[in-house]
Amino acid sequence: MKKIQLKNSVDILVDDEFYQLTASYKWNICKSRGKQYARTTIYHPKKQDIYLHHLILGGLKSGHTAYFIDGNSLNCQENNIIQVPFHTKSHIKKCTFLNKTSMYRGVFLKFGMFISAITYMSKTNYLGVFKTEKEAAITYDLKAIELYKEFAKTNIMINPYFLS
Repeated sequence: MKKIQLKNSVDILVDDEFYQLTASYKWNICKSRGKQYARTTIYHPKKQDIYLHHLILGGLKSGHTAYFIDGNSLNCQENNIIQVPFHTKSHIKKCTFLNKTSMYRGVFLKFGMFISAITYMSKTNYLGVFKTEKEAAITYDLKAIELYKEFAKTNIMINPYFLS
């Protein structure tokens, strides 16, 4: 692992095999949606912005976006960046439980019953009403695994895609 240091004393982490390729460019920090990304501009044949994580991934597949496993968008090591479908990225981000009525992802309390729901491709799917929080969480887990496969974040169950 090598560091590329920018003039504002920000370090970008890259793998050794990508260092020669990346060190020849002048990198800047670009802020977007609360994150910082390393970006450079080339002028051949016309002006084009290139993000470092796109360069490391060899470009993005259509309908996909980059996801930084450790959450640090300036850690551009190959093992820290994966391509995920657009509709999956919102599912795998960290879930905060502030002001929530349940300790489980996809479960909330309403009128004394626990409701399980999951969002997929911008549509909310209500999975049912349950007496216990745990039943609702298990139902959510099953649907998350069905929809998101290896990217499913589960509450109680172990994702079978991680077992292989």
